[in-house]
Amino acid sequence: MNRRGLQKRGLFWLFFRYYIILACTLALLVTLAGWLLDTQLDEDVREDALGRTADVIQLMRSDYARTRADEWSSLTRYFNATGPYSVALLDAPAHADMWLSSNGDLVYARLGPTHTLVIGPIDALATKSRDLLLNTQHQLELVVTLLVALGFGIGLYAWLKPQWRDLIMLLDTAERLGEGQLTTRAPPAESRLFQPMVTTLNSMASRLDALLASRQVMAHALAHELKTPLARLRFGLALHDTAPDPQARAQRRAGIDADLEELDRLISDSLGWVRMAGGQVELRSQPLSLAHWLAEQITPVARAYPALEIHCQVDTALTATLDPVQFGLAIRNLLGNAARHARSRIDIAARIEEDDSLTLTVDDDGPGIPEDARERIFEPFVRLDAARNRESGGTGLGLALARAAVELHHGKLSALESPLGGARFCMSGLRPAP
Repeated sequence: MNRRGLQKRGLFWLFFRYYIILACTLALLVTLAGWLLDTQLDEDVREDALGRTADVIQLMRSDYARTRADEWSSLTRYFNATGPYSVALLDAPAHADMWLSSNGDLVYARLGPTHTLVIGPIDALATKSRDLLLNTQHQLELVVTLLVALGFGIGLYAWLKPQWRDLIMLLDTAERLGEGQLTTRAPPAESRLFQPMVTTLNSMASRLDALLASRQVMAHALAHELKTPLARLRFGLALHDTAPDPQARAQRRAGIDADLEELDRLISDSLGWVRMAGGQVELRSQPLSLAHWLAEQITPVARAYPALEIHCQVDTALTATLDPVQFGLAIRNLLGNAARHARSRIDIAARIEEDDSLTLTVDDDGPGIPEDARERIFEPFVRLDAARNRESGGTGLGLALARAAVELHHGKLSALESPLGGARFCMSGLRPAP
């Protein structure tokens, strides 16, 4: 049998499993209800029979009381000949004034201290009507039970069918994703029960697809980026041995060391970006005094670029809960990027927004970023062809690392136009310390 046949057979097995369990439960409840109804009906019939014969019995008792005891047998024959009931006289005391037999056909009544009067069958027609009523009731119960079972089965099948289709659809989607078809997406679910699972599965597939695509881009870009320092290393090694004097060899050795440092930085930054993009970095946030902490991040940049004016416009009372390592990586990369392109000034500012979120900005007075490239610069190894190119230094991962670090803090990093005339990098949506 093919897979679709197995899927259909699975639906029917699931249906019958639920149906048999629930139908048996329903039948048990109906049987119990019928038994209770029969018991109550029997009681009603017995009480009605006893009530209908009570007056007749009292008249018979009166007749026996007016008759001598030696003539009771003649009176009994007279009642049998003329009355609607059969009458018998037992020479035994009665244990109660009046009661019915177990089958409800005979009535026993006390007749003096030594005899018991037996009357019945009290009403053969009533007994037949009772049996007919019970038989009709059982027949109606059977018909109603069958109709209820049929309607219940139709309703259960109609409820299970879309859920089974959704389950098979999720299974097919998961199998295709497992085979590497990461562009596969599950269609909307027919049942509300499976819609959250469909949404989660599609979201997971989208993240996997984006992660794999970014890693493929990363691999190609990294291979391309490695070619330049490696080529310089080969060229430097070839020239090192042919240097005419020790000073020339030292200069060429310094160039080789610089290329090795660039390779090391490139590999470290690449691994850091892959870890952050893949969600493999655990934040260790703590309350930070922003003014003091930012001053520590600015110090090495100010030493490296003494000609630049760096202004930190942050209230000394402002605090934020951040990971000093990961968020420090974002700040240092943004400051380094601004320092490489600023003409004379860098401004850092922080403010609390109306929704109580924290916004940090880094401005420079450099050439700025074209509007159509303000999103592309956050991609790994992307450099603009104009002022912000390879000649300005860096591995091409600084802004990608900065965005990943800000997003780890549930914030957003965007590039805008600065009031200073250059570029502004805005970190928004951050949360200050409580």
